[in-house]
Amino acid sequence: MLPEPAAFAATMARSGIGDDTFVIAYDAEGGHHAARLWLALRRYGHDGMAVLEGGIQSWLREGRPVEAGEVSVTPATFTPRLRAGVVATKDEVLAAVRTGDPWLLDVRRDSEYTGEEARAKHGGHVPGAVNILWKDALRDDWMLKDPDELEQMYIDAGFGPETATITYCQAGVRAAFTHLVLTALGHEDVRTYDGSWEEWGNRDDVPIVLGRS
Repeated sequence: MLPEPAAFAATMARSGIGDDTFVIAYDAEGGHHAARLWLALRRYGHDGMAVLEGGIQSWLREGRPVEAGEVSVTPATFTPRLRAGVVATKDEVLAAVRTGDPWLLDVRRDSEYTGEEARAKHGGHVPGAVNILWKDALRDDWMLKDPDELEQMYIDAGFGPETATITYCQAGVRAAFTHLVLTALGHEDVRTYDGSWEEWGNRDDVPIVLGRS
């Protein structure tokens, strides 16, 4: 789902994001779209990135300035440096199904997880995957819950700080957000299945579970 290195570098360059640019991303839905950019930048070796907690809603709520219209930027030079250990492939997820390691974390809605809501050729979930909705990390105002509360939520589901984890959703967006949250909590071995259900659910040669594991 992520663009190839050259295509991503061209997009960043057009946006004025160069090798030394520190990027702050935000959105209007709790940060999961912004987290997708975080994941892409991390994948291509750019660590100067943060996500604005609470998004535009928090910014407006605090009375901070906004402006209308388009912004002109000076093109920059972005050098992609492919980094391992950020995304997982279908084959790596298949290996996790066989061995139980890493643990699989499905962050979609319950209806997607059980297969009641099918957004691909097949509905359901990857065998052995645990379901924690991505949005459960947020309060009603789109701000993150307390770190201790978040950590306990993941620990209770089996995802401790030392647990090797692969997150997935429909297209790797919500999964990127949970990846970011776990990383912020200090979990070091976290990857996102880049193809997510868009790939897995449209194949006929991978195992799928309907209902609850």
